[in-house]
Amino acid sequence: MHQYATRTLDRERLAYTAWHAMAEFVDNSTQSYFDNQTTLDGEFAKKGEKLEVSIVYDRDQGFLRIYDNAMGMDLSDLDGALHVANPRRTPRVAPNTEWG
Repeated sequence: MHQYATRTLDRERLAYTAWHAMAEFVDNSTQSYFDNQTTLDGEFAKKGEKLEVSIVYDRDQGFLRIYDNAMGMDLSDLDGALHVANPRRTPRVAPNTEWG
């Protein structure tokens, strides 16, 4: 893991590690599914698929890839996600993490 991923953001409130970051990506993937479940279930049924979240770490190549087949974000969602303490416009359906 890269050093920047394991630094403490606020030593008095939250020690944010690479594991926390990976959990957040998985939480975002599942939340994207729940936010778009009707549409995704229809598409998954056509292809015989279901929600998939994959985490691949290649130590030799030095990369970590987290992939899902959910909906993703539009530009507006991305902009909102990049602002600290910016609440979601829609409520979370399935809070999967301590902070979700």
